[in-house]
Amino acid sequence: MTSTTRPATGRTTYHRNGDITIWDCIQQRWVRGNAPSDALFATMSNDELCKVLRHIGRALVRAV
Repeated sequence: MTSTTRPATGRTTYHRNGDITIWDCIQQRWVRGNAPSDALFATMSNDELCKVLRHIGRALVRAV
């Protein structure tokens, strides 16, 4: 995950290439990528976690 600027919506953004932009509450910055850390997963609500895993999973299937 790489540091990025705040998305215009101010919330988690799901990108077509499989990346997500999400607020990392541990490092207090916006990050973008397709491999959140376990610590970042632990901070997500169940609903958000399910959305992120579905999104990342679809991107992995398309890449194969």
